[in-house]
Amino acid sequence: MENFSEQQLVNCDSNSSGCSGGTSSNAFYYLYYNSFGQVRESQLPYVGYRQICNNNGLTPVAKISSWRFAGTLDENYIAQMLLTYGPLATAINANYLQYYRGGIIDENSVDCSPLGINHAVNLVGFGEENGLKFWIVQNSWGKLWGESGFFRIARGKGTCGINKYVITAFLK
Repeated sequence: MENFSEQQLVNCDSNSSGCSGGTSSNAFYYLYYNSFGQVRESQLPYVGYRQICNNNGLTPVAKISSWRFAGTLDENYIAQMLLTYGPLATAINANYLQYYRGGIIDENSVDCSPLGINHAVNLVGFGEENGLKFWIVQNSWGKLWGESGFFRIARGKGTCGINKYVITAFLK
């Protein structure tokens, strides 16, 4: 799986607010209209604060031709999208993630409101353990966080709003 630079978006996407927030659709909009393209994370690693937008010396590896929302909260359909298109961008209520150390997050809507969406992540896979279906999700907080930079969250319940804002991009 290719790891693209989040820092490039933090630095250059003026439609978002750097590390203080943004949306996947804004990021895809920036990448679509930015003639430069997306660079690898290894070229421009995440530092966690906005820097000057400077693409000098960087080599783009991808450009976006379009993007598409899931258009549904149906997590079976979203799983099919994942199988068809590959990793999907989504957003969740990340308040619970601050305390995550491992395992499957299976919080109810009172403890992790699906209305409090505040963090972008990537759906990269799904599975089942002891009868509990889950998503495998890549976070942006580094490999020392969670399960080597990933977490698992219950699938099929809309846990923490995981199914509300699913979007994918198509590369040129």
